[in-house]
Amino acid sequence: MRVRKIIEEVSGVLSIPPVGRQILLALSSARRGMFVKEIAERTRRSERAVKLHLKRLHQQGFIVRTSVRTKAGRQAHLYRFAGIGRLIRLARLELLRRARRLRAMEA
Repeated sequence: MRVRKIIEEVSGVLSIPPVGRQILLALSSARRGMFVKEIAERTRRSERAVKLHLKRLHQQGFIVRTSVRTKAGRQAHLYRFAGIGRLIRLARLELLRRARRLRAMEA
């Protein structure tokens, strides 16, 4: 419950879209991580939409991507939530950046 509230609050600060927020919530409850197909099923979004949001979330540092081999020997990506501490740190940095920008506008 605490993690959910933090993700929802920080998502607003970091301008994470609703689908990205759903993905973070799904990953935060998955201990071993999730594959794209699992995330798409959990969030009820297309795999294409999920991949787009995963790419952005990974670039921003909110999630961790690991390459693994499936039982069939194919390469796949396993996604994990980077952690609540990391999410809070990124939100704090963004707020500081915005505050500096506002101070510069005052001068």
